[in-house]
Amino acid sequence: MPPAWRAQGHPGYPPGTRGALRLGAERTTTAVTRLVTFIRIDLCPRPGIAGMDRMAAIDLLLKRNAELKDAVRGDRSSPRPSLHVAILTCMDARIRVFELFGLLQGESHVLRNAGGVVTDDMIRSLALSQRKLGTKEVLIVQHTECGLNAVTEDSFKDELEADTGIRPPWAVEAFRDVHDNVRQSIRRVRTSQYLPHTDVVRGFVYDVRTGQLTEVS
Repeated sequence: MPPAWRAQGHPGYPPGTRGALRLGAERTTTAVTRLVTFIRIDLCPRPGIAGMDRMAAIDLLLKRNAELKDAVRGDRSSPRPSLHVAILTCMDARIRVFELFGLLQGESHVLRNAGGVVTDDMIRSLALSQRKLGTKEVLIVQHTECGLNAVTEDSFKDELEADTGIRPPWAVEAFRDVHDNVRQSIRRVRTSQYLPHTDVVRGFVYDVRTGQLTEVS
């Protein structure tokens, strides 16, 4: 069922300001049971002309948190994800993981980095997720129009070295073809000796324009 948006408050919002919105994301879990997640989103004033006061981003997030109270539903009784799945994806702000998969609190681990690529640190997190917290499946989601398409390994390292005098030892993980990159990430998970559960590892490309998921074979 598609999310239903409902504006709350006085219809005549001040110029340049959007009112508080409440998103009710419904999903059917059985033929007779529906679980409803409500995510309250208070949108800040749009940036105006230079010099106008604007709430700092962190202050805005703290304000939203204070108003949220217990609106996000789910089981908080255990740190072990109830669906036994870990989702690996990019830090891109357009990927709203909980809405994308209709997740409730307590159902899944969500691991994010630039590109949603499987790095040594992702393997570290997955090893803990599987060995200590009971996950058994891995879902990898990368996306179109990724920022890692706009850089190369050498150019970004050159930029950092020129600015700091230190060349980073870590890989940037830049790539050109997102489908090939998903396949590489799947292989890294499946071949890791630190992970006991590598039978169910699936990868997808998320289209940031259409919201569609395409599985990579």
